[in-house]
Amino acid sequence: MKRSKGWESKAMKSNPSKLKIALGIVVVCLILGIAIMALYSPVIFQRGNPIPYLRAAAKLNDDTQYVQVKQTESESIYITRKGESDALLRMFAEGTGAVFQEQLGSTYIFSDDDKEWLLESEIYWKIYTVWVVPIFSSDGNAQNHEQASHLLSLNVKVIEIVEDNDNLFLVEALESYKDKISQGDIISVASDSAEVSDILRAYQENYSFRIYFPQIDDTADRISVTCLDVVQYDSNGEVIQQ
Repeated sequence: MKRSKGWESKAMKSNPSKLKIALGIVVVCLILGIAIMALYSPVIFQRGNPIPYLRAAAKLNDDTQYVQVKQTESESIYITRKGESDALLRMFAEGTGAVFQEQLGSTYIFSDDDKEWLLESEIYWKIYTVWVVPIFSSDGNAQNHEQASHLLSLNVKVIEIVEDNDNLFLVEALESYKDKISQGDIISVASDSAEVSDILRAYQENYSFRIYFPQIDDTADRISVTCLDVVQYDSNGEVIQQ
């Protein structure tokens, strides 16, 4: 009995030591983690939240050399592998009709008969390049910053194609626009080009679109707009490459 009690006493004394060692390991790991974050946070968060960029970068491969990360009314953000920009630059040149002129540092300069275009690049996480590309319309006619800022935009879901008119669609507003459009309103959308019509005709129930239009017209039946450009999103809210 005495031998048994001695063994139990030793076991009880050894447990606190193991607990201290475990706590020490946790503390060391936390300190190392904080140190690493402090050291590399300028790189990790150089463009804010890294998740959208890494999610887009995961889609890059030999066939898909550029992926759109996000888009605003005036510019699109793309990501490529470092040193693999030819496909993106070729897409921009073909879409706008502009010709590459020169590279000044991280800025690539294109121009056409009317204006000069600036594409800005930035090395991201040392192995990728992030590109800021001016918005241009899907039919190849370039839109500069001033033009884009004057277009209205709305997130919508296509409900149906109007019978006997492949260029006319009924959509549901997924958001409100000032006091003119309320979420849930049914809007008549006329496309101004075959390219826009093709994108809208590819709708499925879980797809949504951001349409761009110059003005809102009130008709006897419903609100009506003319769509000049469109961006399509999948069910996860990611841009579908067109």
